[in-house]
Amino acid sequence: RYHYRIVFEQCATTIYNERSLGNTLHALIEVVRALRILHRVGWIHRDISGGNIYWFADEEIGLLGDFEYATHLKEPRRHNVRTGTPFFMAAETLANSYLFTGDTESPVVPNETSPPSFSHNPLHDLESIWWILVYILFFNDDKASPPKISKTRQEKMDELFHGKLEATGRLVFLMEPAHLDKAKGYLSPSFAPAIEVLKELALLLTAAYYTSEQQY
Repeated sequence: RYHYRIVFEQCATTIYNERSLGNTLHALIEVVRALRILHRVGWIHRDISGGNIYWFADEEIGLLGDFEYATHLKEPRRHNVRTGTPFFMAAETLANSYLFTGDTESPVVPNETSPPSFSHNPLHDLESIWWILVYILFFNDDKASPPKISKTRQEKMDELFHGKLEATGRLVFLMEPAHLDKAKGYLSPSFAPAIEVLKELALLLTAAYYTSEQQY
C-alpha cells in the first residue's frame, strides 16, 4: 500500500465551482481528449467525478486529477470491487454487470455459458463524463432563463442521483432520448443546446456498448 500526495502546478477550479457552463463544457472536452490518450495506452481512470475535473482559467484548459484507482486493462483486478463516485458511475458499474449484451431488434438467444466477470472499461469512463454533464444541468439554473417547473426536476434528481450503488432509473434515462426531451420542460430553457449534445452522446455510448458486448 502506498500513500501519494500530488500537487498541481496550476491553481484551478473544480467544475463543481465553475459558474460558466461554457467553461465547464470546455473542461469536459479537454478531459475527454485526455482520456482518449489514456485509453490508447491501455489505462482506465475508474473514478471520473465532478470533484477531479478542473478548469484552469489562466490557460483556458481542463485538467483531470485523482488517479488513485487508475489501472491498466491488462492488470488482474478484483472484479467485485466497484470504484468511483456513485453520482457519476456508469450504469453497468453500479449494477456490477454487463447490461448491453442483448440485441434490441431480435429475440435474445439463451447463452448457456457462464457470464463473463464484470470489469471496468473505457466506455465507463466516458459515461461518467456524460453523467457529470447531466448533473450540472440538473443542479444549476440560468438566472436569466429560469426553469418553469421545479418539482418535476427535483423528483428526477432524486431518482438519478440518490447515491446508492444501484442502476435503477439511470440505464433507462441513458438509453431513451425521450427522457432528455422531457427534461427541456423543467430545466433552464437556455440549456436546450447542451441537452441536444447529451442526446447525441447517449446514442453514441449506447451503440458502442452494444457493439463491444456482442461477444457476451
